[in-house]
Amino acid sequence: MKILKKIVLSVLVLGWTSAAVLAQGSYSPDTDDFETTAGAGPEKLDKKVPRFWRRPAQQTPAEQLAYAQAQEAEGNGKKAERHYNVLVHRWHQSEEAPVAQLSYARLLYERGRYERAFREFQYMVQFFSGQFDYNMVLDYQFRIANHVLGKRWGTFGVFPGFESPERALPLLETIARNAPNWEKTPAIRMTIAMVYENDDEYDEAVKAYEAVIQAHPGRPEAQTAAYRQATCLADLSDKSPRDEKGCRDALSSLASFLAAYPQSENRAEAQARLDSLKVRLEDMHYQRARYYDLIEKRPSAALVSYREFLKRFPASDRAPAILERITELEQPGEQ
Repeated sequence: MKILKKIVLSVLVLGWTSAAVLAQGSYSPDTDDFETTAGAGPEKLDKKVPRFWRRPAQQTPAEQLAYAQAQEAEGNGKKAERHYNVLVHRWHQSEEAPVAQLSYARLLYERGRYERAFREFQYMVQFFSGQFDYNMVLDYQFRIANHVLGKRWGTFGVFPGFESPERALPLLETIARNAPNWEKTPAIRMTIAMVYENDDEYDEAVKAYEAVIQAHPGRPEAQTAAYRQATCLADLSDKSPRDEKGCRDALSSLASFLAAYPQSENRAEAQARLDSLKVRLEDMHYQRARYYDLIEKRPSAALVSYREFLKRFPASDRAPAILERITELEQPGEQ
């Protein structure tokens, strides 16, 4: 059952982004070779400054930009990359710098240096805000994150390798921070949450689903997030069946989902989980009272627990027997 759940969630994770990728057209990078360095997403980048070994080929930023563009036009991509980057280091405050930085990031992307390209596009966001086409940069970053999300890693010989969607998490999280109101951000946040859930990191998944619910209350993703958040909390409760707080958190989340989305196709499953957790919570309270009564032999504590049980679960099948036991414990000789 757990393996089946993993497969289903993996399909869902990739499915949330596939439609958006297809909508971007039939673009395909030149190579499928990824850099294997992790952590390309959320770190703060250092500002580029002049370096002795990064000497420009020309005397002014305008001349340097023209030189780099000429190299690119002649098919000297790597040389063009170098001179675009040199321009940014040498003349960071010039009007040519953001043009050169964008060209540098684009060439890295076209050469298949995806995670490095992501970092250079992020440099645009961090240092050249308002000086470039923001949607274009977001689209590039989104494409890169999707490539990383579905990439097979560890390929060796005849072995096919393995998918590692969590490698895309820092990239996706960066995009969500860059553009909280972008049209693709609800799906991006859903993907983040589902990657965490797929890796059984339920605490992180719950927080990520909550981010979807809070940031995009009117979107279809919010309904799915509410259901999956409740499911994660229920799964956490299953892992710690004697944790009353965890059980209550799951019950609250399931009840909120059912109240907010009464017509959901997941209603039956949510109701079944809620009913099961109610039985578990009832049993916790009953076993606590029985422990005080029969194991600890503490009638006063048992009475408090039995009365609390009746207050919380007045319709329980156990209620008649508990009322009878309360009457017995209230007799003078029992105290």
